[in-house]
Amino acid sequence: MKKLVWFLILSLFVSAGGVEAGTTGKVTGVVKDATSGEPLPGVSVVIVGTRRGGVTDASGTYIVLSVEPGTYTLTATLVGYQGETKRDVQVAADFTTTVGFSLKETAIQMGEVTVMAERPPVEPDKTTSKYVATAKEIEQIPLVRSTAGLVQLMPGVALDGSARIRGSEISEGAGVQIVYYVDGIKLANNDGKAASPFTGINRTAIQELSVLTGGMEAEYGNAEGGVVNIITKEGGGRLNGYAEYRFTSPGQKHWGRNSYYSAVNRDHILIIDPATGKWTGQTKFDNPTWASETDPRTGKLVHEKLDYTDISGHFVEGNLSGGLGKDLTFFVSGQYSRSPSSIPSTVLSTPLNFQNNTSLTWRATANVKAKLGLIYAYQEGYLGFREAGPNVGGGALPGGASPPGLIRGLQNDGRDIFLPSGATYGKTLTTNDVEYLVLTHTLSSKTFYDLRLSRYRTKIDSSNVPPATEDIRRDKDGWFYLPRAYHAFQQGERTRFQIQLDFSSQVTKGHLLKTGFDMMRYSMWDLREQFTNKTDRYVEFIGKDHQFRKPFRPILGGVYVQDKMEFQGLVVNAGLRFDFLDLDRKEWLFPAIWYTPMYNSLTRMRQANGAENGQKAPIKTTWSPRFGVSHPISSSLAAHFFTGLFYQFLDLHYVYAENWRALGADRDLNNNKVIDPTEVWNNTRPLDVAQWGWTGWKPERTATFEIGFDWNFVSDYVLGITTFYRDFRGGLRSGGTGTYIHDPKGGATNYTQVLHNDNFSSSRGFEVSFKKSFSHNFSFKAAYNANWVGGNQGGKNNWQWYFLPTPAFVQSWKYWTDWTANADGSESPKPLTDAEKTNLASNAQKNIDLYN
Repeated sequence: MKKLVWFLILSLFVSAGGVEAGTTGKVTGVVKDATSGEPLPGVSVVIVGTRRGGVTDASGTYIVLSVEPGTYTLTATLVGYQGETKRDVQVAADFTTTVGFSLKETAIQMGEVTVMAERPPVEPDKTTSKYVATAKEIEQIPLVRSTAGLVQLMPGVALDGSARIRGSEISEGAGVQIVYYVDGIKLANNDGKAASPFTGINRTAIQELSVLTGGMEAEYGNAEGGVVNIITKEGGGRLNGYAEYRFTSPGQKHWGRNSYYSAVNRDHILIIDPATGKWTGQTKFDNPTWASETDPRTGKLVHEKLDYTDISGHFVEGNLSGGLGKDLTFFVSGQYSRSPSSIPSTVLSTPLNFQNNTSLTWRATANVKAKLGLIYAYQEGYLGFREAGPNVGGGALPGGASPPGLIRGLQNDGRDIFLPSGATYGKTLTTNDVEYLVLTHTLSSKTFYDLRLSRYRTKIDSSNVPPATEDIRRDKDGWFYLPRAYHAFQQGERTRFQIQLDFSSQVTKGHLLKTGFDMMRYSMWDLREQFTNKTDRYVEFIGKDHQFRKPFRPILGGVYVQDKMEFQGLVVNAGLRFDFLDLDRKEWLFPAIWYTPMYNSLTRMRQANGAENGQKAPIKTTWSPRFGVSHPISSSLAAHFFTGLFYQFLDLHYVYAENWRALGADRDLNNNKVIDPTEVWNNTRPLDVAQWGWTGWKPERTATFEIGFDWNFVSDYVLGITTFYRDFRGGLRSGGTGTYIHDPKGGATNYTQVLHNDNFSSSRGFEVSFKKSFSHNFSFKAAYNANWVGGNQGGKNNWQWYFLPTPAFVQSWKYWTDWTANADGSESPKPLTDAEKTNLASNAQKNIDLYN
């Protein structure tokens, strides 16, 4: 690991510059004499309101690097010439904005000439598909309330809320393949069991949002599906504020009948005419006996019909910004929402949730800028999970139908519709907070660097969880469920500490060299319990040394170098990236070792050494070349081409997860009539079809190719068409891959799921975008996406895998078949006798001969 770190640092400093993860743009242009057309050297070009600017060289060219996205005013002045001002100059991240000046020679001092600048409708240096929404454009889409909603409107992004881009692979959850950046800070999402990406940036806090769908430059790593890059607003010298309130009026928000009279409840609430089979218009609510039935435990009505259509909704968002001094500014944004439920569900309006974005920006000197940012989101909710069992896996797992009698809704054939508000297993509390510092230091007019330090933490906790699970309860008809206590919860904490260092240097007029490295250290643990009845218990967890709440600390890092070459009629962006992942764990001796008699319970796994082979899992590495070309044919037509390789490491949850099932109460091994700490969960067995952590996989790989053009065919109307092909290989799959161990004493075990690289798919299609910039009081953006996706699995990793202990292994200290109970309730391995070794070694050899 130390050698790898030194390699990254050396790679950084032998390269000639860096990038800031797509958070700033470049302004350049040529200043000429208005009469002769000759270039003017020594002209001072300044961005008004900032300390940024440049001076033209002998060719009349000026360059201003590291300009934040936004709208600016530029001035050009030279002694003996009349100054000129260009207003409404729009700068976008990762793009070059060209602004030229023509100065008139004058013998006397005259006022400046002001010209309204217009950003070219076609970006001449666009080398890959990138769709941008500025703060002004976002303000013009008032119906969209969230960042996720804005992303969903971009070409190439799926409209079903899955966060898929161009048919990206969804076997681990599409959100894992899409990476979000905020002010250049990577919001890693590869440690949450295919959790949805965190998008807690308020809409009114966004200065610019861009989505890269076709390919990413070399500064973006560990992402296959695409990148969403968000740049937040900063405060100015004046005090500014904004407030927005939206009210959702009460009313039925679905088609058809009231949910209580829906088809799912046809035979149990509606009165049906047996002769015609049609509803008579009467319901069981008209029966006083049925309507007044009470729960013998709580005394509350069993069949209470709630008016879920009489719930209103509220949405509030606002921001405040301004100066705290000459060089210090602030920006604060907050959001709160409470939406009504469309049907009778867990609660009739969304639980408490709010999010905040805050930043302080200090412009210490003309060359030094520091930005301190905070993102915070709090959300209450209710765990969504399916009934655990031997066919679906253990723990409080997301998705599927809820067990009966837990949360109100139409699931379970509508039998949960009369349950009370909330969940009988308690409430889940989720917080996400990001703290970051961005330091930008301009070393010269052509070179600068960015240093970023950040911490991103996700905490999940549960409250009011019952200690045990009760049996199912029903009403007197035996159909509708009554509430019952149910033990199910999730706790976890995932923290990501990150450092990024990026350099940029405009070494020549046509070469912008970039290089940088980033390193992220995770600290992660997770615990999920579910008791399906009084004796059947499940636990799924991530914990080092098989301990609850003890974090693993893997390290993810990368280094890159790229060159953006800009010539007349041709722009090339070529780069190379190296990524690595240090898993911070030892390897299993072999898959399914948890089925051997040595390690077949959670406590035995903890109390005995040897399940891991003592060797640290090897560091996984990838190399990713990227190449993009833009050919600006004219000022209104440009074509682009991009190809590259993209690798992604597995969601870390699947590297460390353990799944256990207890079919009875914990055993009192030391007979002291108390379950000691060492005896908790000692009656577990491995859950056979659940996913177990494994390190024997390779990174997933996607090769992508695209070609397209943008055409400003009339006025400010622009048509863009891009066709693409994406080849996905090495997808991780566990569902049909049987991994067995043939134990010399216990025989063949049930199979366990182990991840292998046997998924593959391809996606091809095209994107059409059509937009008009704001003029004559209107603007619009329209997009059409079409893609065809096909996939399958196969290869040697799709075979059945059998692991056979050898006679030498059986006769070593690493193998035993029985345990001895200790005074504290723990267990110690019981060594084999010589006779047992001989007999079991013979069995092991017979098993090997059987498979030969």
